Amino acid sequence: MEKNTEEMLWKSFQNHLDDLEVKLNPETHNTRNQAGQQDQQLNFNNRLLIQPQFNNFSMNQIESLRAKIKEEAAQVIPNQINLNVNQNQKPRTQRQKQQNSNAPKQPKVNRPTPTIKMERVSQVKLEIPSISGNQKNELLSNNVKSQFQSSDKNVQNLVGKAQNLLLRSNTVLQNFEKIHPQVKIFHHRAQNTTKRVVAYLEQKLCKVESNQNESDLPQFINNQLNALNQLEQQVLFYETHINQLVTHKMNEIQLSNHVDLVETSQQNLQALQHIYEKLVKQLNDDIIALKRVNEDKIDIIKLESVNQSQIIAKVILSLENIPNFIMIDQDRLIADSIVFSMSQFIQIQMLENNPVYGCIAGDGLIILGFDKYCGVEILKFHGGLYQLQHQGKTLSSGGTQLKNYFTLMKTNPFKPFSLEEPIIYATNKSQVLQKIHLDFAQMPSSQKLKLGTKTQDFKFLDLQHILSWFANEYLVINYETGQTLQSFKIRGDIGLIPEYVRAVDTTPILISYDVKTNTAHIQDIMKMGFKGQSQLSIKPLSVIGQIEINQDSQSGEQNVRIMYYDHNSNIIITTISIQ
Repeated sequence: MEKNTEEMLWKSFQNHLDDLEVKLNPETHNTRNQAGQQDQQLNFNNRLLIQPQFNNFSMNQIESLRAKIKEEAAQVIPNQINLNVNQNQKPRTQRQKQQNSNAPKQPKVNRPTPTIKMERVSQVKLEIPSISGNQKNELLSNNVKSQFQSSDKNVQNLVGKAQNLLLRSNTVLQNFEKIHPQVKIFHHRAQNTTKRVVAYLEQKLCKVESNQNESDLPQFINNQLNALNQLEQQVLFYETHINQLVTHKMNEIQLSNHVDLVETSQQNLQALQHIYEKLVKQLNDDIIALKRVNEDKIDIIKLESVNQSQIIAKVILSLENIPNFIMIDQDRLIADSIVFSMSQFIQIQMLENNPVYGCIAGDGLIILGFDKYCGVEILKFHGGLYQLQHQGKTLSSGGTQLKNYFTLMKTNPFKPFSLEEPIIYATNKSQVLQKIHLDFAQMPSSQKLKLGTKTQDFKFLDLQHILSWFANEYLVINYETGQTLQSFKIRGDIGLIPEYVRAVDTTPILISYDVKTNTAHIQDIMKMGFKGQSQLSIKPLSVIGQIEINQDSQSGEQNVRIMYYDHNSNIIITTISIQ
């Protein structure tokens, strides 16, 4: 009977506790050893039974605290978006605090601070956030901040409420993290208490069977029932409040925001003599590589904007064969093993070992990939030539990795590559995307973090996220943890990534283009309710590719530029603005 009582009490409680842990804080679900370590501090000293110490809550006090918790849960817990992206928001909140460290402080709003207290457990203080006037501005983009002071009261109220909810949602998680170890301690203590009741009951029954101390049994049972009744009240207290959180329906909040797509300009490319079928690569803001139709030739073309409607295009170099990779380092163009001077229009160096891919790591610093064991070389331009700095194979020799190599390599524009912190992002022959921290001393031991499979290309979005894609399948990935935050399939034929996608947690959108209907569609990356579409004024005959201007700009503009042939065989660059 006692074993059944124990199981009934704790099976329900433990299930609710685990459910709450997974639901509110999945990141800490696997860190179960914390409470176990704390529980080692408990000293039962081999006494017959340790009576648990309990708070003397009256029913009125319990109901009052229950009402407070219910009220807070109803206001904050349903905000699933903020909880889901908390790992993204938290670093941003820390940066906000650093930015405001020198700002004048506003008086804090005085609010009562509720506490949860357990005997023999340190007091846990729940934080209630306050908000200053300066913090409100942190939600605004740069081009709005200057107008904030003169805006009407409704705008100020909206921004203030948004900032307040952001802080409160963070505080909910912080408070849970504070309470969680204390609840685990209570759980372990209660487990030990009930197990000892049953264990010593068995000992008592054995003594009774041997006709020892039979008269003590009723008193013993009565004492332990009293202890378990008190423990049951504590379990009921936790069950009541935990059930309210576990069973509360956390509705997804849909913003249902309509986004306008506006065709802001059309520029005609002039002075080109050949017909092209696709954009091979954009080398910088005004130099592109185009492949000719029905020819294995690549033209390196410089674009010079004349006005809002005209661009002069000039072929500055033609490559007779299609290279595995092309890149520009300062005034040098590198195509496979050949290094050209773009100022003198001559070949200045032939690289050794036949690289199969390469990327720019900084001014005068390049990384080359080779066709065995994903080998790499790092070269620095010095004395008119690229000179070797480091080399090695990132995979161990032998086995099936002999013919493995990198098919795509990039460095992070938000965290520049350095020889002290040599991190690259690359896909291999199997199209697996990895973050690789190169170990120059032991290259095969280089730390690797798998970010995704089946990767055709990828773009860095901010200090934590990349957007990778294969055909029409797109992924938003946290490249610090390797976690895929969202996956989606675009409508139409082409995905167009805005030149400025720096707001994964607020306005994470890109544009898809449907050639058949000549329509651009908003693609809601994080499924936050953004919608919008627009039909282009000119129906393309064929699309060449997307052109980016100011690729590393952080101005905040969200534009896409698409290059295509019209039905008069003119090359047009159309700019679509997200408003």
